[in-house]
Amino acid sequence: MKRFSLSNLGRSFGWMMQVRPVTTNLFLSFLLNLLIEIMSRHSLVKAVVHMVTMPHLFIFNVLILAATMSLALFFTRRVFVTVLIALIWFLLGMINGILLFFRTTPFSFSDILVLKSVSSIITVYLKLWQLILIIAFFVLIIVGLVLLYRRSPKWKRRPIRGGISLVTITGLVAYLAFLYVSKGVLATNIPNIADAYRQYGFVTMYSESVFVRGVNKPGTYSARNVRDIAKMLGIEEQKRKKKTEEEEQPVSQMATQDTPNIIYLQLESFFDPTHLKGMTYSVSPVPFYQELKENYTSGYLNVPSFGAGTANTEFEVLTGMNLDFFGPGEYPFSTILREETCESMAYNLRELGYTSHMIHNNKGSFYGRNRVYPNLGFDTFTSIEYMQGIQINPLGWAKDKVLTDQILQVLDSSENQDLVYTISVQGHGKYPEEEVEGYKLVKVNDCQIEDWTETEITAFEYYLNQIRQMDDFLRELTKALEKRPEPSILILYGDHLPDFPFQASDMDNNSLYQTEYVIWQTGVPMIRETGEMEAYQLSSYVMDRLHKDNGVLTKLHQMREDNAETYLDDLKTLEYDMLYGNRIIYSGKNPYPPSEMQFGTKEVVLTEAIYNRENRTLTVKGDNFTEWSSVFINGKEQPHTIFIGPQSLLVEDVDIEDEDAVMVAQVTGDREMLSQTEEYYMLDMQ
Repeated sequence: MKRFSLSNLGRSFGWMMQVRPVTTNLFLSFLLNLLIEIMSRHSLVKAVVHMVTMPHLFIFNVLILAATMSLALFFTRRVFVTVLIALIWFLLGMINGILLFFRTTPFSFSDILVLKSVSSIITVYLKLWQLILIIAFFVLIIVGLVLLYRRSPKWKRRPIRGGISLVTITGLVAYLAFLYVSKGVLATNIPNIADAYRQYGFVTMYSESVFVRGVNKPGTYSARNVRDIAKMLGIEEQKRKKKTEEEEQPVSQMATQDTPNIIYLQLESFFDPTHLKGMTYSVSPVPFYQELKENYTSGYLNVPSFGAGTANTEFEVLTGMNLDFFGPGEYPFSTILREETCESMAYNLRELGYTSHMIHNNKGSFYGRNRVYPNLGFDTFTSIEYMQGIQINPLGWAKDKVLTDQILQVLDSSENQDLVYTISVQGHGKYPEEEVEGYKLVKVNDCQIEDWTETEITAFEYYLNQIRQMDDFLRELTKALEKRPEPSILILYGDHLPDFPFQASDMDNNSLYQTEYVIWQTGVPMIRETGEMEAYQLSSYVMDRLHKDNGVLTKLHQMREDNAETYLDDLKTLEYDMLYGNRIIYSGKNPYPPSEMQFGTKEVVLTEAIYNRENRTLTVKGDNFTEWSSVFINGKEQPHTIFIGPQSLLVEDVDIEDEDAVMVAQVTGDREMLSQTEEYYMLDMQ
């Protein structure tokens, strides 16, 4: 009997790959899928239960793995290629398992697409020693792969056997996918991605996130079908009426009760904690928000994510599109909206004379917003790089207090009505597990939620005190808006619930996918209403309260009671037609050109540069500089730029020649340039 060793195990595996490659492939895929499900569910028992109770879905995942590993038969170093493919799947499963310790949304291909824009917040979730361990782990993997490649035996390629194996297994996967979809075993629309991963398995859902993106073409999609929808919405008739009105009178340029300033405030991870059953507090965490709910239009808002996914709630509210029709885990901000313009509130309100603005007290490149917002029609975008007077909370997020002045500045920046879409960030996690000094206004008196530890209560208390400050900001903002002469309507809502170990049963509404909205107004007569709605219906509801119906999807949502039987089918048809189809609803042409969006409402300007040769320092004069202003010389960023004030920057340890060109740019934390001044040559400045 041979003694067990890694070398003997490797030789046995190599022999099996040589004489029984297909059998070995299937067996390895079975073990690998079980391991991935253990990591995904954080439990061996739960993984086995899934395998036993849903064997058809478990085997489906195994076959997907086997199909990918069949590619090894086309290579001479089959052992190395097999291990490489298996390792890639293992790492994907491991990343998913790790992410699920920090959030409730599983890992999908879209996370890779947004990796660059969110890389700067990794240190919020991981400590330095954890990052070092991760880097060391991947270095070991690379070293191991190099050694394996050198020692891996070279065998004759078996393209025929490989082709038969690949075609057979892939064909079986395709057949089962078709069968399962037709029988309703696999859903085509994924309203809850976390539940889908648990039900169908990681391998299936991650594969779908890679290959299924955008809106699938509906089976009923045709020019006739779209024209029937247009006729139902009265679009052609309204086009003729609109043309006549435009010929008769110019667009209104002053805010009225029918066209007030419209201000959206998307509050990061914000909700009323009194909805948590079994939890009591020393004082109300959000007293002003509760007052608003009692006196103004309010209700539950169904949002597409829990614990994360801010950009997707934003997408639904802005466009009126249902994210359920897109690929699992997809962020349209990272896919289609990077390439195409899309009907939005900004474009719709432009028809009424509105100027549209975006405000976000976080970096402008987060979720690629600097590239997406022009495709949504916004005229200006004020990100944190263009703000003064920022206060930072203990996690490094900007406090929302700064947004009051930013909103008022935006309202003052144009003469006509304004759409102001504001995204807050103060309530963002990951919340500290140790007590933070100075954050004890709101305490947890009693926690009856099962399995919550003292660490989780400490983190929750930090969150409670953050949203209490956000509540104070809401009070300050409404007071400031009340003092303004023009009427305004303010739409408040949480983008998703905070990332805590909540269960649906912990909530008095039994849902983890509901926040709340409040519609507050000044100078606009509006009867208080209550009701539940989807995030993609919110903007059409606001327009309806103002007696407006600009936009195709606005009309559809406002008529949803009249066409209830076909409402969602019509919505999917229009989403496909607008973004991926023939744009029949727009007579075959895209009516929305990208906007020439300006960063910030106050232009950053460079007026003078003074070089001190003795001290080797360059003083740059101008206006509206911030801490994110960076000096460039001949196109190269200077690492020693010092922010002196809004009118002055200083660069140390620099050599300047007469022909050198100087400019100032606003640069994000991940070194992406948002805007820049004109270049000025030192020779001209002297």
